[in-house]
Amino acid sequence: MILLIPVNSLIAAKIRKLHSVQMKEKDKRVKHMSEILQGIKVKVNCATLIAFKHQLSVVDYRKTQTGSFLQNSPFLVLGIKKT
Repeated sequence: MILLIPVNSLIAAKIRKLHSVQMKEKDKRVKHMSEILQGIKVKVNCATLIAFKHQLSVVDYRKTQTGSFLQNSPFLVLGIKKT
């Protein structure tokens, strides 16, 4: 029984050492995965921004096409009321 105490302490020291190595590897994996996810977020944001800019340009184009009609519409209404 007394002989098992040194063996137990050696095993515990080895487990502690292996556990610290395992935690370092896990930290590396987590860091790598967070970098990958951050890159994905950036790409998604860029793609969303491009699509949003396209939608805005379509709306601006439509606004410029209908803008001249809407600016002249008070005169059209005035002309219709006088006749």
